[in-house]
This record gives sequence, C-alpha cells and structure tokens, in this order.
Amino acid sequence: MFLLVHSLLVGPPTWRPTADALRARGHAAVVPALPALPPLWPHARDAVAQAAATLDGPVVLAGHSGAGMLLPALAEALPRPPAATLFVDAFLPPPAGSAPLVGDEQRRRLRALADDQGVLPPWHAWFGEAAIAELVPDADLREELEAEMPRLPLDALAAAVPVPAGWSDGPCAYLLLSPEPYAPAAAQAREHGWPVAELPGRDHLSIATDADAVADALVRLARAATGS
Repeated sequence: MFLLVHSLLVGPPTWRPTADALRARGHAAVVPALPALPPLWPHARDAVAQAAATLDGPVVLAGHSGAGMLLPALAEALPRPPAATLFVDAFLPPPAGSAPLVGDEQRRRLRALADDQGVLPPWHAWFGEAAIAELVPDADLREELEAEMPRLPLDALAAAVPVPAGWSDGPCAYLLLSPEPYAPAAAQAREHGWPVAELPGRDHLSIATDADAVADALVRLARAATGS
C-alpha cells in the first residue's frame, strides 16, 4: 500500500497519475491533500495520519520534492512504522534535529517573488509558463496541476520540521528523476546503502507525466528496500 505525499508547493494532482498506475498494478494508493495553511508541517502530519487510517496493512511512504524533508516526521504519525520510505527527487533530511522546509539561500531568492504581504505566487509562476509547458506538455494535465498549486506565505516556509534521530536506519530507497539538482541527494542515499533507481530522460514532474514508469520504479524500490 502506497501513501504518496506531495510537495507543499504543488498539490495532490502531481501524484494522482502515479496513484492510478499503482492501482492498475493491484496496489492500494492514497494521495492525501496537504492543507496549504500555516503551520504547514503539523497540518501535513494530520492529513497523512488521517489518510493512513484508511489503509489496512503495511504502508510504503513516498515523498516527492519538498515532501522529502517531511518524511521522517510524517512516518512518526503513522499507526506503525512504514514498511519503506521512498524519496523521489527530494533532498534528504539531516540525521537528527530539525530542518527548515526551505533553506536560507532559497528563501532569499524567493523573497524577490513575494508580494507586499509576503505571499508567494503559485509554484508554476516562479518559472514562467513556457518552462512549465515543457515539463507538462499536455494542456489539460497542466491546467489540473496549476489549479491546485497554492500561494504560500514565505514566512511559513521558514518553519523547522523535527527530524527524529535514527530515521535513516529504517528501510529507505531513492528514485532520481532529474539529476540537477538532486544527484547529490541520490549519492547520499547510496552512501546510506539504500536502493537507488534512476529514470534517465525524465524530469521533476514525471510523477504526473510518465506515471507508468514511475509506478514500476516505486514498486521495484519498495521490494528492494523491504527485501520482499
């Protein structure tokens, strides 16, 4: 059973095609909608806990992009430890302590995008329509994704997420879609001894645009991580 966690900067539609592909392969898959309301990570924890309550059996917890920083804290919200934790094009949290949702350097860059109230435009507007159209050529899918991308207060992204010690000792794996900028995170995963898979020629939003390949990779990684 897969519990797929989207980045707080986007929305559930990014994972829905992969969830559909997993279900077509006989796997339960749930995509909780993380509220775009401060404080962000506690609301995310509650949404994931509520979604996990609908699943009966071992859960594979997978997080894409910025959701990776949340995964150790979210794992603690599950009724039982996840069967595996999968990072998909995500930076890895530190070994313990806490981590900001967005690092200081990125927050400085984002400050220039915020309006007078300190609210950011939706994620797709950070790069321009041409860049998003290149990632998601299908206009209908692109419209669906953009419709659920929230406008977040910049200050909300500065909040620290607790990182429980020992989180990386559990069954984990990594799926790399876009080497820039996530290749170093995949290298870290290899140093941990985790299974790592790469889908060459894909990009950050392939979870929406190439769902069959991503679903197959997630199933393989979950099996490798759990030894099943």
